[in-house]
Amino acid sequence: AVRLIDFSQFTFTDKQPSAHYVVQLADANASAKHWLHLDQYDNAYFVVFDLLDETNHKAYFKQNDAS
Repeated sequence: AVRLIDFSQFTFTDKQPSAHYVVQLADANASAKHWLHLDQYDNAYFVVFDLLDETNHKAYFKQNDAS
């Protein structure tokens, strides 16, 4: 996948994703659980976000041809 920098024109994120994944990050030293959320869309895009990130930033990616 390729990370996208300019995603201002995207409107598909207003719709429900085709799949939603939750990934727990493993850290033997951490007492709290850390989760990443991924929303996958049918148009080969996916969005990654971290609920613990107070800035509410999301990372946007487009799957490459090998995906």
